[in-house]
Amino acid sequence: MMKTLFLQPPSFDGFDGGAGSRYQARREIRSFWYPTWLAQPAALVPGSRLIDAPPAGTKLEEILPLAKDYELVIIHTSTPSFSSDAKVAAVLKAHNPDLMIGFVGAKVAVEPAESLHGAPAIDFVARNEFDFTIKEIAEGRPLDKVDGISYRDASGSITHNLDRAILEDMDSLPFVTEVYKRDLKIEDYFIGYLKHPYISIYTGRGCKSRCTFCLWPQTVGGHRYRTRSPRHVAEEIALAKKNFPQVKEFFFDDDTFTDDLPRAEAIARELGKMGVTWSCNAKANVPRATLKVLKDNGLRLLLVGYESGNQQILHNIKKGMLIEVAKKFTKDCHELGITIHGTFILGLPGETKQTIEQTIQFATEINPHTIQVSLAAPYPGTFLYKQAVENGWLDIEHAELIDEHGVQIAPLNYPHLSHGEIFDSVEVFYKRFYFRADDFGLDTAVNEAVETAHRDGILTCASLMVGAMAAEDAVSRARRLPGLRVGLHLVLVEGRPVSPPDSVRDLVDEAGGFDNRMVRAGFRFFFRPRVRRQLAREIRAQFEAFRATGLRLDHVNAHKHIHLHPTVAGLILAIGREYGMTAMRVPAEPSGPLRRAGAVRPTAERIGSRLLALWVALLRRRLRRGGIAVKRVQCQVTVTSKNLPPC
Repeated sequence: MMKTLFLQPPSFDGFDGGAGSRYQARREIRSFWYPTWLAQPAALVPGSRLIDAPPAGTKLEEILPLAKDYELVIIHTSTPSFSSDAKVAAVLKAHNPDLMIGFVGAKVAVEPAESLHGAPAIDFVARNEFDFTIKEIAEGRPLDKVDGISYRDASGSITHNLDRAILEDMDSLPFVTEVYKRDLKIEDYFIGYLKHPYISIYTGRGCKSRCTFCLWPQTVGGHRYRTRSPRHVAEEIALAKKNFPQVKEFFFDDDTFTDDLPRAEAIARELGKMGVTWSCNAKANVPRATLKVLKDNGLRLLLVGYESGNQQILHNIKKGMLIEVAKKFTKDCHELGITIHGTFILGLPGETKQTIEQTIQFATEINPHTIQVSLAAPYPGTFLYKQAVENGWLDIEHAELIDEHGVQIAPLNYPHLSHGEIFDSVEVFYKRFYFRADDFGLDTAVNEAVETAHRDGILTCASLMVGAMAAEDAVSRARRLPGLRVGLHLVLVEGRPVSPPDSVRDLVDEAGGFDNRMVRAGFRFFFRPRVRRQLAREIRAQFEAFRATGLRLDHVNAHKHIHLHPTVAGLILAIGREYGMTAMRVPAEPSGPLRRAGAVRPTAERIGSRLLALWVALLRRRLRRGGIAVKRVQCQVTVTSKNLPPC
């Protein structure tokens, strides 16, 4: 057996281009996927070692001394990183001329000859699935006897061997998590929407969908979903739990884990027995019954590729998804308490300024918990690449997918939509999804900021304080901004009533303003019937005032989140229906980031945050049973509560 090093080489600082990353690029935040495609053959080669340089921060200078210690180096490469990886191979070869070097990955699978010509230091490239290909080479089999490779013979000529038969028995693959334990530090791997530390593995390869842009099914995995048995998956998770007790979440990185629903349910039931928290990739068409089984057995999050809010674009890319089905799926997930990380792509065939706007509006309507907005990337080997070249959307001589810093760029260019317009739309998308304003009407400065942010494409939604001093100005602005969605921001503390003060005497102080002591007010709302009657009168008055504006009621929430109070919530639900209320904003409070930021103390988090989370979950369920959509707002209750005056 040849002494073998599996290497994800150093690249751009922060470059997530490993053997598990779908979009090889430097991220806006620290983000690294596991090098699963390298770990799998490494598990087949006894005595091998895996080095994943980017997340570990390993420099080339640290790797070079190893060149003389190994006989075979397998480097994972990609279209964006190929040039850099070829330079690494050349340096390794210079240090050890006897070293055999092979490249693996989608790039070399579809462009084997071009890759060999472009990297003179490498001896072979492995095409398609390469697990057992690498095992045979490491065992010393002559290159001309190994299926699935293209190689450079002694004369320098390039030879293409027969394709390797596709792997059918997925249970024949050993566990990658044992390689993780041997060679990786799992704390180095971080994905913003997953719990940390996490572990990701594959439970199958291939995807039934035919999305024209998707890299792996068109280059390596294929369009038939070949899977490991539920028993085999459960055995690896049980072992991983033992080996990595610190892991908070397991992620199944199959292209579409939900392609086989009975199997997904079977795996979920096995995981449920172990008490595992897990997440996976899913298509936006999973039936509610299956979603419930998954949720009941530990599912936390689904990573869902919505791609676009325009049905024609979805047809253009052969997504096989209907907008209305995706909306129902998302609603089901929200109601069942399943978190969604939604992914979108700008610049796909058929994209216009209007369809970008449509997609942004679609995203804000379905309201996944977090989003990722990517630029359409025509990888060689995909139908999108072929289509882009044939139609002149891609300049083949300048087809880079990243810039000199490793940041993703917009390579596609349409007659009606330029590179720059597509690229700039990503930031607009993020801002308009995440920036939605309360306190509209508080004063003219706030109103002006809301209007400016909306006109600049940042803000799509605001909540109106109907009794505030600048409410009339806010309404006037909203009427000039038909694209701005406006909700009612009920004010029941820290403000003045819309009702005559004498009619809500128990809600106000001597100056006619609401009680600023929220805890005291909350107790009185709950225990005093007369206070509750006056509270109902004021809530109705504010709904009535909003109706008088003539604006469409988009949603309801309340100042200082007082609508989370059981009494207030019940009154809003009862009264709001009379005024056409269809949605309520309810906060989602991720305690981990707040704790790390010092916003809550550990004891407070253990008690208060858990009670709050329980009540918020019950409120969401109550609203949904009542036919009221829940629109989530992130990270506000704890920060707000820190400003509360004492009782």
